[in-house]
Amino acid sequence: MSDNFNYAIPFILLHEIGPGGGTGLVDDPADAGGLTKWGICQRSYPHLDIRALTRDDAIAIYQRDFWQSSWDQLDKRVAAKCMDVSVNCGMAWGPRILQTALGVGVDGIIGPCTIAAANREDTKTLLAGMVKALNIHYDKILEAHPEYHKFEAGWDHRSAWIPPDKADNGHTA
Repeated sequence: MSDNFNYAIPFILLHEIGPGGGTGLVDDPADAGGLTKWGICQRSYPHLDIRALTRDDAIAIYQRDFWQSSWDQLDKRVAAKCMDVSVNCGMAWGPRILQTALGVGVDGIIGPCTIAAANREDTKTLLAGMVKALNIHYDKILEAHPEYHKFEAGWDHRSAWIPPDKADNGHTA
């Protein structure tokens, strides 16, 4: 596993299980993903026994299916925010939110141009731009789907999250 992935994954798991701990098993009929555990949803993995999913299984899925190797070339905090957005909104959205914040062409692919632009930008400024772009994205979802307002507080919390300078920062998953 890469250093950036190892930095990001505890935060992803914490966001997906919530501050109360446990496994984060959720079966909310209003959630389009269906039955979800550790943030892994039944809709995306229809042949997987979500209820039996372990923490290690979830980490393996996140590394195999969500992590993009190009994120290893970014600041660890930017990479963690990209992954968090991709987990919460869908794989294409981490790169798109980053590209929107950078003001570069938005194609959902983290290639050399996006990496160079991200690495030239001040990390705090870039993360603030990602928060702003993500808020706009969530606002558009809520405008189109008012029935999702029940998720708004959680989305606001997730959107505002800025990865800390230190990996542990008192958070464990």
